Amino acid sequence: MNTDTQNTNPETLKECAQKRWESLKTFLDKGITPAACVSYDMSMMHDNYQVKDAVNELNSLKLYEFLKFRLDFLQEELNETRKAYSEKDAEEIVDGLIDLVVVAVGTLDLYGVNFNKAWFEVLRANMNKQVGVKEGRPNPYGLPDLCKPEGWTAPSHAGNHGIIEKAFA
Repeated sequence: MNTDTQNTNPETLKECAQKRWESLKTFLDKGITPAACVSYDMSMMHDNYQVKDAVNELNSLKLYEFLKFRLDFLQEELNETRKAYSEKDAEEIVDGLIDLVVVAVGTLDLYGVNFNKAWFEVLRANMNKQVGVKEGRPNPYGLPDLCKPEGWTAPSHAGNHGIIEKAFA
């Protein structure tokens, strides 16, 4: 699935987004949950509402402030999810966790970061960890814990920062 939409006409992007949503609604209306492609769907939503166009017009200072806004938005969603936990509200816990994903993946999309590339870089690094005990992190459930073995290589997102660095100019 091609998610590179940077060089495409905005009207075409909006049409593609609307077609994708219509096809998804067909499944949802029948009670079928289609396979999610979170990064593609976030990009589709942003294209539909032309949010990316607006973000791309922001100057460095506004990009920096917008990034803080998005981080605050994540905190707000996390706080709401914690509240749902304390209230034992399963519905709001699920909704809150999905909202965290939407805001996080959406932020990467708006800043032009290739989510799939970043995702698989982190997955690669995590799959090269070993089960063990991480000192300083309690594990009262005795579940397998992933630890960095000797020679482990951290994920690298070099060349995949989108316009985040522009916010720091």
